[in-house]
Amino acid sequence: MIISVVLCEGVHDIAFISKILCAYGCMEYKRKIKDYPFPVNDQIKNNYAKDAIGEKIIGSGPDSPFVPKAVYTDGRKLIFFHNLNGDADTEKRYELIEQYQKNKIALKFKNPDEIEKFEFYLFYDADDLGVEGRLDWIKNRFAGKFRIAAGDIAQGKKVCVQDITLGTYVFHKPHSNAFEQKNIQKGTLEDQLLALMHIDNGALFQKAAKFLDANILEPERTKEYDAKQDKYVGSKKYKPKKSQISVAGQLQFSGMNNSVIILKSDYIKKQTILQDIECKRIAEMILE
Repeated sequence: MIISVVLCEGVHDIAFISKILCAYGCMEYKRKIKDYPFPVNDQIKNNYAKDAIGEKIIGSGPDSPFVPKAVYTDGRKLIFFHNLNGDADTEKRYELIEQYQKNKIALKFKNPDEIEKFEFYLFYDADDLGVEGRLDWIKNRFAGKFRIAAGDIAQGKKVCVQDITLGTYVFHKPHSNAFEQKNIQKGTLEDQLLALMHIDNGALFQKAAKFLDANILEPERTKEYDAKQDKYVGSKKYKPKKSQISVAGQLQFSGMNNSVIILKSDYIKKQTILQDIECKRIAEMILE
């Protein structure tokens, strides 16, 4: 069995990639942690133990990036999804990769044939850097660290060197114009999602966008409201593309968050996934 570790910026990425893999035949892996292959079962249990519940304050923060958020399989690979909560924390990505890599030592002493190897996949948004700019950003942080030739890191590709297998994909706004594809390619996961959702539901999503535009709030009201202080605090939280997915999603799943809408709604159907070039690129990178 191959252990594939997918490191994502957030749960929306995990939902989308999971949906793609399911369209290509994967299913959720539902065994108890103790029944996972050794030694990753011990690694997960140890990371749970590090987050001692007695030391937590209720509602005090995100789930641990070191504990898988979801696990899928195609029978040959076991695919672990980790939520790294944004693009800022490269050190946690290093630590997580190194945790899995250390398991190679344990494999020599127990169940040596159960796990063949470990491989890793980095997913990021292009944002304003563009795909090539984000790839350069990734090269600067990961190539030297894991002794990979920078030129071998490319969009939708994985590179195998002696110590590591590393794949990379950058979410971006799809373009029909070849010049734009090569030279711009900015954007986020939501750009890619909305392009797919519009294929069979264009009128609905246009109405959702019009509703949001017609009812937009002043910027101050997009911050969190603190009732004790009777004031708005923090930074602005409104992101129109995320809201558009949420508004349309409520028609199917009342009260559900965007990760559920992405994974379980019919706004992106199996046939749409199978016909999309970028979805195919993601599936082939992980499953081949």
